[in-house]
Amino acid sequence: MISVAFNRRLNPLGTALKPVFGSDIGHWDVLDAASVVTEAWGLVNAKLISAADFRALTFVNPAMMHLSMDPDYFEGTVVADAARDLLRQTTRKRAETAAT
Repeated sequence: MISVAFNRRLNPLGTALKPVFGSDIGHWDVLDAASVVTEAWGLVNAKLISAADFRALTFVNPAMMHLSMDPDYFEGTVVADAARDLLRQTTRKRAETAAT
């Protein structure tokens, strides 16, 4: 269903939904956490989603969900710099879109 969320031809107004990666990665029967992400990457290998879609699924969409409520949400974490850059890029794109 993730590939459908990114398929602009199937969604109203030609837009992509904003799915977020979720799994049982911490569940007792997952012996290798890396295998969960590798399996998710299979969507890219199968050409069902793009690498950019995968980045949105695993980083951009969940990060923006938190950053939109609290711009400092990731401060003090290993992803703080990446989150700050993402917020800056998103803010810049919104400003450019509003100006046109």
